[in-house]
Amino acid sequence: MNENIGDIVLEKAPKNAKYTSPDIQKDILNIFANQVRTKIRKEIGDAKFCILVDEARDTSNKEQMSIVLRFVDIDGFLRERFFAIVHVTDTTAATLKKKISDTLDCSCAYYVHCFAHRLQLALTAAAEKELAIGERDTGRGCNQIGNLLRPGKTCWSSNFDSICNMIDLYSSVITVLENMVYDGSSNSIRGEASDNGVNKSVLSSIAREIFRYLNAMDYVSTTKTLLHTLREEGFAILLSYVKEVCAKYDIEIPQMEARYKSATDCSCQQNDSITVEHHYRFDVFTVAIDFQVEELNSRFKDEAVELLKLSCALEPKENFKLFNVDHIYRLAEKFYSLDFDTQDLHHLRMQLDHYKIDIVGHERFQNLSIISELCRRLIETNKSGSYNLIDRLIRLVLTLPVSTAKKE
Repeated sequence: MNENIGDIVLEKAPKNAKYTSPDIQKDILNIFANQVRTKIRKEIGDAKFCILVDEARDTSNKEQMSIVLRFVDIDGFLRERFFAIVHVTDTTAATLKKKISDTLDCSCAYYVHCFAHRLQLALTAAAEKELAIGERDTGRGCNQIGNLLRPGKTCWSSNFDSICNMIDLYSSVITVLENMVYDGSSNSIRGEASDNGVNKSVLSSIAREIFRYLNAMDYVSTTKTLLHTLREEGFAILLSYVKEVCAKYDIEIPQMEARYKSATDCSCQQNDSITVEHHYRFDVFTVAIDFQVEELNSRFKDEAVELLKLSCALEPKENFKLFNVDHIYRLAEKFYSLDFDTQDLHHLRMQLDHYKIDIVGHERFQNLSIISELCRRLIETNKSGSYNLIDRLIRLVLTLPVSTAKKE
């Protein structure tokens, strides 16, 4: 389609100009990639943007890092553009930050980070055996052959799914592990299979009980309360469930009243007051829950929870049911102080008073459900100019991602 190129290549080119050389193909792909990245940069313009990063191994087991840019475009649409994929030697924070800086030519960046594959094919065969003996249901809608999911480090719901699948496929897992103990291709695999077969029932049950609560991450404060109740009152219920699992799979149940003896115990250090029940309750069950509460407090600090709650005041769902002038003003004042100076905050309060009467009751703004729809509607109705400070705050909130890495 380009005459200048047509005069040189195609019919007039040498017969060996097939462009199948790997070097030439890589050059062409690199040109395409640069064109795409240039367009993305123009699309962002002067808007604020957020950097999303995830790591994943490719088929050759090399660590790769993908970079996605999140921003609100000039028309009010929330965009997430795949910008680059970069090889990294490891996935430490320092390495990822350097690669991000090198790729984007910037000095600082924020990133978002993300054991069952070895067993997967063997588990499929074991599950097929369950089908043959009638232990697993078949038919449309049934989980005919389950999968052990790979848990993500930052995705608690994926951990919950993994634990549930582990329990659902428990007999298959044990069968595979037992086979690997005797038939594993190496000593390390046989040893790992043997270690993983110990106490699976107890530990999986504890994990599922904990993750059942952690799956409801929309309710952080109530989750902490439920975990506290579980810590104080849930052990007896959990122990009863574990006994049922042990009886079902013919696992020997230890005497809970017996003295607990660890592998490091010696005759001079024995403590007859530590029973098996005491060990599982206070050294395993309670410790596991305390760890999760500590993790919740670390991930969801009071300031972060406040940010989310204040941001909800901008949501248009149920005809702006959550709209609150003081909350929106507080959001800009506390969390976006670099984007709103004292004069901006004064004008923001004035705009919010008008916005409350104009937009909240405007027929064009009814039946919206999410903030991104509100942002586009402000553009469509030319209201973004009248409420430029509110529009700015909406774009900042949209740019900030509240997300959890999911399994690739």
